Amino acid sequence: MSEHPDLAWRKTLKQRLTVASAAFFLWSVAIEARLVYLQVIQHKELLADAEEQQSTIIDLTPKRGDILDRNGRPLAYNVDAESAAANPREVADPVKFVNQLCRALRDCDKAERELYLGRLNKRDKKNVKSSFAWLRRQMTPEQHQRVEALKLKGIFFRTETRRYYPNRDMAAHLLGWVGYDRGLGGIEQKYDKVIGGQPGQAVLQIDGEKKAFSRIEKPPTPGGSVMLNLDPYLQHVAE
Repeated sequence: MSEHPDLAWRKTLKQRLTVASAAFFLWSVAIEARLVYLQVIQHKELLADAEEQQSTIIDLTPKRGDILDRNGRPLAYNVDAESAAANPREVADPVKFVNQLCRALRDCDKAERELYLGRLNKRDKKNVKSSFAWLRRQMTPEQHQRVEALKLKGIFFRTETRRYYPNRDMAAHLLGWVGYDRGLGGIEQKYDKVIGGQPGQAVLQIDGEKKAFSRIEKPPTPGGSVMLNLDPYLQHVAE
Protein backbone atom coordinates (compact mmCIF):
# COMPACT_ATOMS: atom_id res chain seq x y z
CA MET A 1 0.00 0.00 0.00
CA SER A 2 1.63 3.34 -1.12
CA GLU A 3 2.12 6.32 1.19
CA HIS A 4 -0.46 9.12 0.93
CA PRO A 5 0.87 11.95 -1.38
CA ASP A 6 0.36 14.67 1.28
CA LEU A 7 2.32 12.69 3.87
CA ALA A 8 5.19 12.01 1.41
CA TRP A 9 5.47 15.73 0.62
CA ARG A 10 5.63 16.60 4.30
CA LYS A 11 8.27 13.94 4.92
CA THR A 12 10.42 15.23 2.03
CA LEU A 13 10.10 18.81 3.24
CA LYS A 14 11.04 17.78 6.77
CA GLN A 15 14.15 15.98 5.49
CA ARG A 16 15.21 18.98 3.43
CA LEU A 17 14.68 21.35 6.36
CA THR A 18 16.73 19.02 8.57
CA VAL A 19 19.58 18.98 6.03
CA ALA A 20 19.42 22.78 5.58
CA SER A 21 19.37 23.33 9.33
CA ALA A 22 22.36 21.05 9.79
CA ALA A 23 24.26 22.84 7.00
CA PHE A 24 23.43 26.25 8.49
CA PHE A 25 24.52 25.04 11.92
CA LEU A 26 27.83 23.74 10.58
CA TRP A 27 28.35 26.99 8.63
CA SER A 28 27.65 29.04 11.80
CA VAL A 29 30.05 26.90 13.81
CA ALA A 30 32.75 27.39 11.15
CA ILE A 31 32.23 31.18 11.15
CA GLU A 32 32.32 31.33 14.96
CA ALA A 33 35.45 29.19 15.03
CA ARG A 34 37.11 31.49 12.50
CA LEU A 35 36.15 34.58 14.50
CA VAL A 36 37.49 33.04 17.70
CA TYR A 37 40.72 32.14 15.91
CA LEU A 38 41.17 35.66 14.52
CA GLN A 39 40.01 37.66 17.53
CA VAL A 40 41.48 35.51 20.31
CA ILE A 41 44.29 33.29 19.08
CA GLN A 42 45.70 35.66 16.42
CA HIS A 43 44.63 38.90 18.10
CA LYS A 44 48.09 40.08 19.16
CA GLU A 45 49.72 39.16 15.86
CA LEU A 46 47.04 40.87 13.74
CA LEU A 47 47.05 43.94 15.99
CA ALA A 48 50.83 44.20 15.66
CA ASP A 49 50.58 43.92 11.87
CA ALA A 50 47.93 46.64 11.73
CA GLU A 51 49.94 48.98 13.94
CA GLU A 52 53.08 48.30 11.90
CA GLN A 53 51.29 49.20 8.66
CA GLN A 54 49.57 52.30 10.06
CA SER A 55 52.25 53.77 12.34
CA THR A 56 55.97 54.44 12.18
CA ILE A 57 58.32 55.56 14.93
CA ILE A 58 60.52 58.49 13.89
CA ASP A 59 63.35 60.18 15.74
CA LEU A 60 63.00 63.83 16.73
CA THR A 61 66.21 65.84 16.42
CA PRO A 62 66.83 68.03 19.48
CA LYS A 63 67.63 71.72 19.24
CA ARG A 64 71.37 72.23 19.47
CA GLY A 65 72.80 74.61 22.03
CA ASP A 66 74.41 77.89 21.00
CA ILE A 67 78.13 78.52 20.66
CA LEU A 68 78.95 81.95 22.15
CA ASP A 69 81.96 84.25 21.99
CA ARG A 70 83.64 85.73 25.06
CA ASN A 71 81.03 88.52 25.16
CA GLY A 72 78.07 86.13 25.06
CA ARG A 73 77.18 86.86 21.44
CA PRO A 74 76.26 83.84 19.29
CA LEU A 75 78.76 82.37 16.89
CA ALA A 76 76.39 79.51 16.00
CA TYR A 77 72.70 78.99 16.70
CA ASN A 78 69.64 77.28 15.26
CA VAL A 79 66.91 78.61 12.99
CA ASP A 80 63.71 76.85 11.96
CA ALA A 81 63.80 74.96 8.67
CA GLU A 82 61.19 72.82 6.93
CA SER A 83 62.02 69.23 6.00
CA ALA A 84 60.13 67.22 3.41
CA ALA A 85 58.95 63.65 3.97
CA ALA A 86 56.46 61.41 2.19
CA ASN A 87 54.02 58.56 2.71
CA PRO A 88 55.26 56.12 0.01
CA ARG A 89 51.88 54.37 -0.07
CA GLU A 90 50.32 57.49 -1.54
CA VAL A 91 52.97 57.98 -4.22
CA ALA A 92 51.63 56.31 -7.36
CA ASP A 93 54.63 57.08 -9.59
CA PRO A 94 57.86 57.46 -7.57
CA VAL A 95 59.97 58.39 -10.61
CA LYS A 96 57.67 61.24 -11.63
CA PHE A 97 57.36 62.30 -7.97
CA VAL A 98 61.15 62.53 -7.50
CA ASN A 99 61.63 64.34 -10.80
CA GLN A 100 59.11 67.01 -9.81
CA LEU A 101 60.61 67.32 -6.34
CA CYS A 102 64.14 67.73 -7.65
CA ARG A 103 63.09 70.31 -10.22
CA ALA A 104 61.70 72.37 -7.35
CA LEU A 105 64.78 71.88 -5.18
CA ARG A 106 67.08 72.74 -8.14
CA ASP A 107 70.17 71.14 -6.65
CA CYS A 108 69.56 67.37 -6.64
CA ASP A 109 72.34 65.16 -7.96
CA LYS A 110 72.02 61.61 -9.31
CA ALA A 111 72.88 60.00 -5.98
CA GLU A 112 70.19 61.98 -4.16
CA ARG A 113 67.55 61.05 -6.75
CA GLU A 114 68.41 57.37 -6.36
CA LEU A 115 68.29 57.71 -2.57
CA TYR A 116 64.76 59.14 -2.69
CA LEU A 117 63.58 56.48 -5.15
CA GLY A 118 65.00 53.75 -2.94
CA ARG A 119 63.17 55.11 0.10
CA LEU A 120 59.87 55.46 -1.76
CA ASN A 121 60.09 51.92 -3.18
CA LYS A 122 61.38 50.20 -0.05
CA ARG A 123 59.24 47.31 1.22
CA ASP A 124 59.35 45.22 4.38
CA LYS A 125 59.50 41.44 4.71
CA LYS A 126 55.76 41.24 4.04
CA ASN A 127 56.17 43.24 0.80
CA VAL A 128 54.38 46.25 2.31
CA LYS A 129 55.61 49.79 1.71
CA SER A 130 56.55 51.94 4.68
CA SER A 131 54.27 54.81 5.64
CA PHE A 132 57.16 57.24 6.16
CA ALA A 133 60.26 58.24 4.19
CA TRP A 134 62.52 61.23 4.66
CA LEU A 135 63.21 63.30 1.56
CA ARG A 136 65.07 66.64 1.69
CA ARG A 137 65.94 67.71 5.21
CA GLN A 138 66.34 71.33 6.30
CA MET A 139 65.34 73.08 3.10
CA THR A 140 65.85 76.77 2.51
CA PRO A 141 62.69 78.91 2.70
CA GLU A 142 62.74 79.31 -1.10
CA GLN A 143 62.99 75.55 -1.65
CA HIS A 144 60.17 74.92 0.80
CA GLN A 145 57.91 77.39 -1.02
CA ARG A 146 58.61 75.81 -4.41
CA VAL A 147 58.08 72.24 -3.16
CA GLU A 148 54.92 73.17 -1.25
CA ALA A 149 53.51 74.86 -4.36
CA LEU A 150 53.69 71.53 -6.24
CA LYS A 151 51.03 70.04 -3.93
CA LEU A 152 52.40 66.56 -4.53
CA LYS A 153 50.17 63.79 -3.23
CA GLY A 154 51.82 61.98 -0.33
CA ILE A 155 54.27 64.70 0.64
CA PHE A 156 54.21 66.51 3.98
CA PHE A 157 56.54 68.75 5.95
CA ARG A 158 58.05 68.77 9.42
CA THR A 159 59.66 71.77 11.11
CA GLU A 160 63.22 71.04 12.19
CA THR A 161 66.18 73.32 12.83
CA ARG A 162 69.32 74.07 10.86
CA ARG A 163 72.59 75.54 12.02
CA TYR A 164 73.25 79.20 11.26
CA TYR A 165 76.58 81.01 11.58
CA PRO A 166 75.95 84.79 11.70
CA ASN A 167 79.60 85.63 11.02
CA ARG A 168 79.62 83.37 7.96
CA ASP A 169 83.03 81.70 7.59
CA MET A 170 84.81 83.52 10.40
CA ALA A 171 86.50 80.96 12.68
CA ALA A 172 84.94 78.23 10.56
CA HIS A 173 87.94 75.96 11.16
CA LEU A 174 87.37 76.33 14.91
CA LEU A 175 83.58 76.09 15.02
CA GLY A 176 83.30 73.18 12.59
CA TRP A 177 80.03 72.19 10.98
CA VAL A 178 76.91 70.10 11.59
CA GLY A 179 75.14 67.29 9.76
CA TYR A 180 71.45 66.54 10.19
CA ASP A 181 71.82 65.25 13.71
CA ARG A 182 75.41 65.63 14.96
CA GLY A 183 78.55 67.74 14.82
CA LEU A 184 81.06 66.80 12.13
CA GLY A 185 84.06 68.97 12.92
CA GLY A 186 85.59 71.54 15.26
CA ILE A 187 83.79 72.62 18.42
CA GLU A 188 80.52 71.25 17.02
CA GLN A 189 82.00 67.76 17.05
CA LYS A 190 84.29 68.08 20.07
CA TYR A 191 81.42 69.10 22.38
CA ASP A 192 78.63 67.32 20.55
CA LYS A 193 77.46 65.51 23.68
CA VAL A 194 76.95 68.87 25.40
CA ILE A 195 75.62 70.88 22.46
CA GLY A 196 73.68 68.12 20.72
CA GLY A 197 71.08 67.32 23.38
CA GLN A 198 69.09 64.09 23.47
CA PRO A 199 66.80 62.97 20.62
CA GLY A 200 63.12 62.26 21.17
CA GLN A 201 60.59 60.02 19.46
CA ALA A 202 57.22 60.47 17.81
CA VAL A 203 54.73 58.03 16.35
CA LEU A 204 53.63 58.88 12.83
CA GLN A 205 50.18 57.44 12.12
CA ILE A 206 48.15 57.12 8.92
CA ASP A 207 44.39 57.60 9.26
CA GLY A 208 41.61 56.08 7.15
CA GLU A 209 42.04 58.80 4.52
CA LYS A 210 45.78 58.05 4.31
CA LYS A 211 46.68 61.36 5.91
CA ALA A 212 49.71 61.44 8.19
CA PHE A 213 49.78 62.94 11.65
CA SER A 214 52.27 62.52 14.48
CA ARG A 215 52.06 62.04 18.22
CA ILE A 216 55.08 62.87 20.38
CA GLU A 217 55.99 59.98 22.66
CA LYS A 218 59.25 61.36 24.03
CA PRO A 219 60.10 65.06 23.58
CA PRO A 220 63.72 65.84 22.63
CA THR A 221 66.00 67.46 25.22
CA PRO A 222 67.70 70.66 23.95
CA GLY A 223 71.48 70.88 24.10
CA GLY A 224 73.49 73.19 26.33
CA SER A 225 75.38 76.28 25.20
CA VAL A 226 79.16 76.56 25.08
CA MET A 227 81.02 79.85 25.63
CA LEU A 228 84.45 80.32 24.07
CA ASN A 229 87.16 82.84 24.95
CA LEU A 230 87.23 83.90 21.28
CA ASP A 231 87.10 87.64 20.60
CA PRO A 232 85.43 88.32 17.22
CA TYR A 233 87.45 91.49 16.55
CA LEU A 234 90.82 89.85 17.24
CA GLN A 235 89.77 86.78 15.25
CA HIS A 236 88.82 89.01 12.30
CA VAL A 237 92.18 90.78 12.45
CA ALA A 238 94.04 87.46 12.70
CA GLU A 239 92.24 86.06 9.69
